[in-house]
Amino acid sequence: MKKLLILVVLLVLVLPVFADDALVLPQGVLRISIAPSYGFANKTWDKDGEAQDIIPNPLFTTNKSDGIQYFNLGIALEYGVNDWITAAIQWTPGWNLWSTMGFDKQPIGPSTYLYFDQGVLGSYADLFAGAKIQIVGKKAPVVNDTMRFSIAPGVKIPMPGDSKPTQADLVKDETHVLKEIDNHLWGLGGRLYFDYNVTSEFFVNLYSEFIYYPEQKTDKNATFGDKTKVAKGYDWTIEIEPQYWAPVADGLVFKAFLPFTYKMTPDYKIEGTKQADSASTILSVTPALGLFFTKTFMPIELEVGYRYPLMGTNNTIMNVVYILGRFYMKF
Repeated sequence: MKKLLILVVLLVLVLPVFADDALVLPQGVLRISIAPSYGFANKTWDKDGEAQDIIPNPLFTTNKSDGIQYFNLGIALEYGVNDWITAAIQWTPGWNLWSTMGFDKQPIGPSTYLYFDQGVLGSYADLFAGAKIQIVGKKAPVVNDTMRFSIAPGVKIPMPGDSKPTQADLVKDETHVLKEIDNHLWGLGGRLYFDYNVTSEFFVNLYSEFIYYPEQKTDKNATFGDKTKVAKGYDWTIEIEPQYWAPVADGLVFKAFLPFTYKMTPDYKIEGTKQADSASTILSVTPALGLFFTKTFMPIELEVGYRYPLMGTNNTIMNVVYILGRFYMKF
């Protein structure tokens, strides 16, 4: 059996929970962000964009999953090198503290059963390390009070994955990682940010991220396989996001966000063989509200949001609720 899961998770945690804008940190300011999130799904979109039940292998069973769920903790460290360059390490999404794919003793043949105790998702997403460079802005090389434009070259750093379970593994009464939450591949690329200030309290952000993955060998990877040569291609994300910021009291700023995010990946290759219908797309909307406390012992920003998937192909219909805390320190 070449594939254990058909119509299951291709992109579970692909979209960061942070709002994307062209703003940078002031010089000497460190921002620590912590973002717990909870995701849940019981259906996927197939290659034609039709919603389907999540099934381990439709060739042998019609038993559907009880539902995919996870609890993830992300973190990011960002530092203002000067007033127009911010260095960053982002692990968002980060660590899956708990997950389930809702499969238990599913049949893979007329008289054979998988005796894994539980199917789970991988533990770690990959890191993004880079720097946001503001080219246009109030304190940027090109001074402008109405528009901001930033670029952020960076690298995706693979975190450890889990071994792909063999059929011999699956007949053991154990818990098995059935799908990774990220590619676990080295990637190169960057991000573009453009903000237009409509008023002093309202602006619109346009955002794009492109990460290219050169052909490379995996180490442990429950999605692509262990010690396998993978040509993943790229991940491309585009987003439009209105943002509203308004002072509501002394030292308190109210924020509202409504980003629409579209992500696509092409068909990928394993050991030089193109995997048919492996390309994926997803369009989601993530309404969010926040409060920024500017006169506390350290400035603190709190945000809560809900990511709702609107349409897609070869993707899990994953709903995500998140809380974001940001803490600012001056050095």
